[in-house]
Amino acid sequence: MGGMDALWNRAAETGEAIPVGRVVECDWCGVDFTTSDRSGGLIFGSYATCPDCAPRVLADAEKYGEQAHIRARCAEGQSFADFVRAYRGPGATIRIRRVD
Repeated sequence: MGGMDALWNRAAETGEAIPVGRVVECDWCGVDFTTSDRSGGLIFGSYATCPDCAPRVLADAEKYGEQAHIRARCAEGQSFADFVRAYRGPGATIRIRRVD
């Protein structure tokens, strides 16, 4: 297991803020785009939406009147991975806090 699953598991085990680094995966389908140069996609709410999932997410947003949840769109020619990394900014982390 690698990528985001490993980072989420580490965050759950430790409770510490775990740096995400360069890892980029689609939050809908889970495909790893970390080293891909494919362009397209968007941020829907807080979900990174890859070029493959974006058409379905956009259609559903229109169908249900949720276009306001589209936070950002990948610029033409920009890789989806670079777009997501720029959107989340430097020092992005995952942290899971337990509530007793």
